[in-house]
Amino acid sequence: MQGAPPSTLLRVITIHQAVPNEASKLIEFQDVVQSTTEFENKLRSMMFLLPDRKDGKLTQFVDDVEVHFAVRKRSEILVKARNILVQYDYDSPLPEKCFTSKSALLVMKLVHGALKDASLSSARVAKEFCFAARDVLLLYRAIVPVQLEKQFDSLSQVAAIVHNDFYHLSQEILGLAFQYRADFPSDLQKQVVFVDLAPIFSQMADAILRRQIQLTVDTISEAIDGAEGFQNTHQPQHYESAKFSIEQVVFILEKIRIMWESILPRSIYRKSMCNVLGSVFSRITRDMLLIDDMAAEETLQVIHVMPYWFEITPNNYCPELLDMSLKSITSCWESGDLVRCGFTSSEVQNFIKAIFADSPLRKECLGWIVRTPA
Repeated sequence: MQGAPPSTLLRVITIHQAVPNEASKLIEFQDVVQSTTEFENKLRSMMFLLPDRKDGKLTQFVDDVEVHFAVRKRSEILVKARNILVQYDYDSPLPEKCFTSKSALLVMKLVHGALKDASLSSARVAKEFCFAARDVLLLYRAIVPVQLEKQFDSLSQVAAIVHNDFYHLSQEILGLAFQYRADFPSDLQKQVVFVDLAPIFSQMADAILRRQIQLTVDTISEAIDGAEGFQNTHQPQHYESAKFSIEQVVFILEKIRIMWESILPRSIYRKSMCNVLGSVFSRITRDMLLIDDMAAEETLQVIHVMPYWFEITPNNYCPELLDMSLKSITSCWESGDLVRCGFTSSEVQNFIKAIFADSPLRKECLGWIVRTPA
C-alpha cells in the first residue's frame, strides 16, 4: 500500500480482519464488498480519491478476498500439520485392528477438512484448499522419516506404528478423489489428483517394515554366531555357548512378537514373522548340516541345547531324526514321511553326513535316497 494515506491503511487492516475464517461465509462478505465500494465512491465525490477506480485500494483488496482467504487458510492448515508432526503422538485413540497413531489420524482430519472446504468454495479458492491437502500429506512424508530416523535404526515399536500410519494414509489417499471429486467445482474435477501419492506412502510403509525385519534377522544372526556353528557341544564350554546363543535367539523372537503382534495388521504380522523365522531356521539348519560326523554324545547335546527351536520348527521330525538309526531315516524317506514334513533330498543327505560316520552302510543309504524320488 505504498503511498496510501494512513486512514486508508487503517481501513485495509480493519477489512483484513473481517476476512472470513470459513469458506461457507465468503458469500456473506459480499456485504462488506458493497459497503466498501459505496464508501470509496463517496470519497471520490468528495475529491478525496481520484475518479479512476484503480485508485481504490480498499476495493482492490475486497475484490481479492477469496485470494486472501485461501492463502491464509492454506498457511493455517500447514502450521497445524507441522505442529502435529513435530510432536508425534503414538497413541491410538481408536480400538482398531490395525493400530494407527493419533497424529496420523489428525493429519487425515486436516486433509478431509481442507477438501470439504474445497467442495464449498469457488474454483479459485477450492484449488488452494486442494493444494493445502496435498501439502499436508507431502509434509508428513518429508518430516516423519527424518524426525524418527533413529527409531527406524533399531528394533522399535515406534517403527511398527509409523509403518501402520504410512499404510493407513496410503489407503485413505486412494479414496480421496472418489470421495470429493463430484462436489468440486467443475473446473477442478479433472485437475485434482491424489492417487499419485498413494504409492509413495505404501512404498515408505514397506521400506520401514523391511528395515525392521532385516534388523531382526541381523541381530539374530549375531546371536547365532556365538554358538560357533554348534560344534563340539559335548564339551561344557561349547555347550554353554550354544545354549546361551539359542536363549538369545528366543529372547529376540519373543521381543519382536510382543512389539509386532498388537500393532501390525494380522496378515502383515504373520508374513513378517514367517520371514524372520525362515531366516532363523535356514541359518541354524545350515550350521548344523556343516557339522561333519557328529558324535553320539554331541548329538544328544544338540537336542538339549535347542528345545525351543525343535518346538517351533515345522519339521517335527528334527528331534526324532537325531535319535534315529541310519536305516530308520532311510525308511522314513522311502515312505514319504520326511517329504511330508518338508525335508528335501539334499537336506536329508546332509543330515546323514553330519550325524553318521563314513561307512559302507552310509554310502548305501545315501545312494538309495538319491535314487528314490521325493
